Amino acid sequence: FLDPFTSEFCLAAAADGGLWVGQDDGLIRVLPTSTGYRARAHLGQKTSFSEGLLGLQVNDLASAADGNVWVGTDLGLSRVRLDIENDGGAELLRWTVQSWTNEAGRELAGTDLYGPEVLAPLPSPLVFRVAVNPAGDTIWAATSFGVARLVIQPDPPVTGAALAAAWLYPNPARLALGHEEVRLGGLAVAAEVCV
Repeated sequence: FLDPFTSEFCLAAAADGGLWVGQDDGLIRVLPTSTGYRARAHLGQKTSFSEGLLGLQVNDLASAADGNVWVGTDLGLSRVRLDIENDGGAELLRWTVQSWTNEAGRELAGTDLYGPEVLAPLPSPLVFRVAVNPAGDTIWAATSFGVARLVIQPDPPVTGAALAAAWLYPNPARLALGHEEVRLGGLAVAAEVCV
């Protein structure tokens, strides 16, 4: 994973004693072992609907106490987490990535890969410095056209009242009757839906 000949790289120490390494081809997670350190996983640019960074070139990193790392790339800002689980002797790597950019960065990254949820008031998609406060809820991103401050707040809890006006049509959906899609609406707050 690590390319010793890369011209661009940055480091951020993680709370667990490991490292995050940013290179011009993505993000690398390095973890301590009994004999030193070992590169465990690489995250490159998103090229399909699988997980990935907004941009390929990592310009700066800022590690947060909650295990996330903030990644400034050539196309925006991403919050990344890698969870490693053991399942019967096999390691399962699970990336969690949230990304933010402006309309110009979204177009450069590919609008078919990123919806409107990635749009943020960044002056420019080129993020070259990132800083995070100790609580991990305020991030400063230095871009090519100025500095932006992002305040991350948890979503409010969804109550029964927020879901009372929700509707699903058709319900039940039946393929034999030609139902090829289901529509959901009436939600007062953002929600994750599993089918």
